[in-house]
Amino acid sequence: MAGSRLEPFSRWLVTRDTRRKTLRALAAGALAAGLGARGPRESLAKKKMKKILGARCKKSADCKGTLLCTPSNSQNSCYDLTEKRCCKKEGERCDDSCECCGIDVICNGHYCQSA
Repeated sequence: MAGSRLEPFSRWLVTRDTRRKTLRALAAGALAAGLGARGPRESLAKKKMKKILGARCKKSADCKGTLLCTPSNSQNSCYDLTEKRCCKKEGERCDDSCECCGIDVICNGHYCQSA
């Protein structure tokens, strides 16, 4: 009885076409598992690298959320004009003029506005 069960399985195992399909499936599974394990870590790392309000930056994509990367100097009282920083655009809520993007943009009534 055991021989009758093993015979179809052994025939299936030794067929050339099935072995190729099995190897392809195993390789694809291993590749998918490897990419799946790597993907979330990379996306988390990118999220962690986003810069906060007031941090130096090179482009707006470096900054968190809707923050922009521009000089934010609020009439020469905050930062050096040659430095770009993550800041809030006009119309957004603020607590301090140094949070607002631009040279002549201030925090007026808790909103970034042109001076």
